[in-house]
Amino acid sequence: MPHVKRALSVLVLVAVIAVPSIRGDGVVKPRVRAITGFITIDANSYASQVQETVTFLNRVRDAVNAAGYDVAGIRISTQPFPEYTRGLNRTDALAVLHGINDLAARLRFAPNVGPAMVKDTDDTASIDLITGVLSEPGNRLNANIIVASDDGIHWNAVRQAARVIKAVGERSPHGQGNFNFGATAMLKPFGPFYPGAWHPGGGPRSFAIGLEAANVVMDVFMREHDPRTAAKTLTDALTVHLRAVEAAAMKTAAGSGWTYAGIDPTPAPGGQSSIGAAIESFIGAPFGSPGT
Repeated sequence: MPHVKRALSVLVLVAVIAVPSIRGDGVVKPRVRAITGFITIDANSYASQVQETVTFLNRVRDAVNAAGYDVAGIRISTQPFPEYTRGLNRTDALAVLHGINDLAARLRFAPNVGPAMVKDTDDTASIDLITGVLSEPGNRLNANIIVASDDGIHWNAVRQAARVIKAVGERSPHGQGNFNFGATAMLKPFGPFYPGAWHPGGGPRSFAIGLEAANVVMDVFMREHDPRTAAKTLTDALTVHLRAVEAAAMKTAAGSGWTYAGIDPTPAPGGQSSIGAAIESFIGAPFGSPGT
């Protein structure tokens, strides 16, 4: 599973907080942080497209739950919003974004309207639009700007991202609108985690899964202190859960027209158990000391 190997390569480098251990049959299980669908929508039919997606993602969630894994929630990421608001005046463009926001509240999913800019030469007109939305009380939409990719650093996008962050910090309640915005570098599409998740548009409907796996790391590192064997032990422990979650999800998706885009075991924030504490357990010294 190459998508698993890429995620595992950064596993112990991420210092984040994660959920307490979830145990089933004596085994520490990760929580499923997100089941994220990636769809291409249009301004006229987005409501029905979103509803169909929610129906599918809920079926996947039910299957994963039945396999013994708690699922935090479902998410939907569209193609970059400038594509489906292009040609609309500001009022109509806002109506589409507010409509997605309202659907998210009613259908109980987390929405991401994708990058305001993918290429450094993209029109910056969308920046003011998304800045206003992210600054609004009650906003649920996530968005991002791609500031670097395989073609190098996007310096114009860097400046635009800074403008968004400054304005949203000043205008949103307590500056917290920026929790829904990401300036992303070298992040490939179809990652399940927010706010950086993005969908290039076109192609089949896809979905990806993100775990909260820090409790598994903690469990392994409390028992395993030999660096020569810890990586394999951790890989083996995660693989059991990755395969179980994947099997449930892919069985549900079979014949549905949805494409499975992969699973990410990166430890995700939330709860009481941390990667920092896991590493301290592993090395027997405070986090930040030599050897961390």
